[in-house]
Amino acid sequence: MSIAKKVASVFFRVLASKKIYLVSSLSFKQQALSLELKLDFVRYRTLELCVEELKYRQVAGQVAEVGVFKGEFAKLLNRLLPDRKLYLFDTFEGFDPKDVSVEHS
Repeated sequence: MSIAKKVASVFFRVLASKKIYLVSSLSFKQQALSLELKLDFVRYRTLELCVEELKYRQVAGQVAEVGVFKGEFAKLLNRLLPDRKLYLFDTFEGFDPKDVSVEHS
């Protein structure tokens, strides 16, 4: 085994011991996507990968979305995690400009 492969092997074992895993984003998943991608491929693909990780690690709990707008993303959450209670939070009127200015500053 070359020195580079030995170093890489040690590096990946150290990361794995900390439960950090690196994968090639192009080869991580070869099957067809299960989400309708509409306009935001990265957002929906990231959601799909997060859900897979939750299921793989058997993470228990509920799901929440903050900033619901029309509920399209909430429908996807509910479809991908049907066995979990889904909490939706929204102001329904947007944020007070004073609150937004604090975030901008």
